[in-house]
Amino acid sequence: MVTTRRRAEGTPLLLAKFQRHIGHHFDAAHQKKILDTVSDSGSLFKLPVDKFTDLFVKP
Repeated sequence: MVTTRRRAEGTPLLLAKFQRHIGHHFDAAHQKKILDTVSDSGSLFKLPVDKFTDLFVKP
């Protein structure tokens, strides 16, 4: 996951909130794809913006 200068105890809460919100819009498989992408900072930083935004387009 991309980290910033956020307190470590806040990260799980932020992740849970993100999961809750995407859960209303995408099925479990698509949610996993999004979460896997944002959780791998090395791959995320190399991912072109258009590919990232495509993750949030409903199939």
